[in-house]
Amino acid sequence: MKPSVSAIVSRVCALFDVEIDAVLGKGRREDIILARHVAWWAVRKRLGLTYPAMAAEFDVDHTTIQNGLRSIAKKFEDPERYPMLVENVSTLVQQMATETPAILNQQGNPFWRRPVTPVTGDEAPPLKLVRGGRR
Repeated sequence: MKPSVSAIVSRVCALFDVEIDAVLGKGRREDIILARHVAWWAVRKRLGLTYPAMAAEFDVDHTTIQNGLRSIAKKFEDPERYPMLVENVSTLVQQMATETPAILNQQGNPFWRRPVTPVTGDEAPPLKLVRGGRR
């Protein structure tokens, strides 16, 4: 059984020693932002919610969720600079893994992504040309 968003948020708040209301609020303190982004990451990894669904749960715009996940991914890439983050996320992943082994791959790496198989030949969908927008 999958945990609820509130269960994941409360677990993250306990690990980072911050209040749930602070993580769900609009506070900009660094420790709160870090816990909020980890909570978003955990919800995305564990529940597989879309950005709009997560935005509705956390009462923010979906682009805020995207930027937060991008930010936390950069921090995951620099464990020497953020050792407490790595320690807390490792603990979180271990706790979540006891609930379901699906979060981890065979090597136990929580950041693993399934390999993408290239689409070739007749399987490839036609490209859509979109005008405007940012480049």
